[in-house]
Amino acid sequence: MSNKSELSYSEVMNLASNMKKIASQIEEVSKALNDDYEKIGDYGNLWTGDAAMMTSEIFSELYSKSNEFLTIVNKYADYLVNNMVE
Repeated sequence: MSNKSELSYSEVMNLASNMKKIASQIEEVSKALNDDYEKIGDYGNLWTGDAAMMTSEIFSELYSKSNEFLTIVNKYADYLVNNMVE
């Protein structure tokens, strides 16, 4: 009995496609959140104070790394598509 799991060609292609779709959705949500976090403290009706600024700083640090993460996900999806043999 083999311990390895085998996926069909179509399953791998579906997985790669889903990875790209999800990466795109993550990018959209991240940009929207970043736009909102950049407004913190700029207007009287938005979240202000030390906790708001600290949260904004943490998000900014994570957001700056999101492009690298999304690039890796997309490259891996491309790898799956380009290196699969039917």
